[in-house]
Amino acid sequence: MVLLHFVLLLTVPIYMHAANSATMKAHWDRNSMGELGTCSRGVQDFVKTRCTGHHARLYGFSTCTFICKKEIGFITVYEKVALPDGFPCGKCQVCCVGKCVAAQYVGKSKPLAEQCKK
Repeated sequence: MVLLHFVLLLTVPIYMHAANSATMKAHWDRNSMGELGTCSRGVQDFVKTRCTGHHARLYGFSTCTFICKKEIGFITVYEKVALPDGFPCGKCQVCCVGKCVAAQYVGKSKPLAEQCKK
């Protein structure tokens, strides 16, 4: 009986991880890697370097966020990272706290990242 409980305790988290992983992958496949290919080489390098710097690989990309995936033995870790505030994300748009928002007119003394600090 104790062995049965032990086996269940080991298999349930693995099943739950597989279900969550599939859901996450489906979400990011809808948004995802194609958008990174349309970015400038500098943005692509920034995103990939951020993941590889943590011994992970790029898993998904959306307008102002991306996910790095790292496998440690039987454990998979996903890290969602927001692009820096003020990062260009579209025509006349910038990233603010992980969301792409319309850029406002910026005078000489106000950098793009300042728009996010309202």
